[in-house]
Amino acid sequence: MQSQLAADEASKADWEQKMVALSDEHDKAQNDEASADLVRNSLGGTYMVKDEAYQNFHSTFLAEAAQLSKESTAINTILTKIAEFLASC
Repeated sequence: MQSQLAADEASKADWEQKMVALSDEHDKAQNDEASADLVRNSLGGTYMVKDEAYQNFHSTFLAEAAQLSKESTAINTILTKIAEFLASC
């Protein structure tokens, strides 16, 4: 009976060690999963911020680029007229 009790205690100790090891592996897997979620959420947030900025500024950029083109054409026309006037003097 004593030998059976010693064998049962050794088996229990072995089982407890295996349970702790499995629990540690489970905790590590959960931590790895949470870390991956944080990275994924961070990248998603970065994408959302960049996309929102693009949506907000793209249309105004096109309007401003068209306005700048008109202004550049007007300035070039004025400079041409000034150069022609100076050449005629």
